[in-house]
Amino acid sequence: MTSLKSAFLKSLVQKLNEELEILAKSAQAAHEAATHEESKAEDQYDTRGLESSYLAAAQAARGEELMKQIQYFSAISESEHSLFELEDEDGQKVLYLLARFGGGTKLSANGRSALVITPESPIGTELLDKKPGDAIELISRGQSRELTITSVQ
Repeated sequence: MTSLKSAFLKSLVQKLNEELEILAKSAQAAHEAATHEESKAEDQYDTRGLESSYLAAAQAARGEELMKQIQYFSAISESEHSLFELEDEDGQKVLYLLARFGGGTKLSANGRSALVITPESPIGTELLDKKPGDAIELISRGQSRELTITSVQ
């Protein structure tokens, strides 16, 4: 049986691939706009072509970054990431996947949802070197909440 952490990692790679596909289409459109004859400057103040070329270059750079992330998650061992389950005072549980990339990405797998966090994020920093039973304080929207770590995979 596939572990929940493994399922979330597969979901993350799938989301990155989907983002890369959308970006590739966008980059192609930006490139076509930059090289289209209507993008030629009509006067010295007309920067449509230049702006389109900057956009195409930025999208290409983002595409390269996404490919590196996909390769990383596809090659790295599952043990390099941690899946934390935390519980608040009301008994509500939340899952966080601590990973090197992809912070802020919402994932779904096996009927559960998780949020990807990075070690550099405030909650990621709090969770480093923590184990089940440890409590952390999370400040969100100006409100402080105490969360207890119930499990770490």
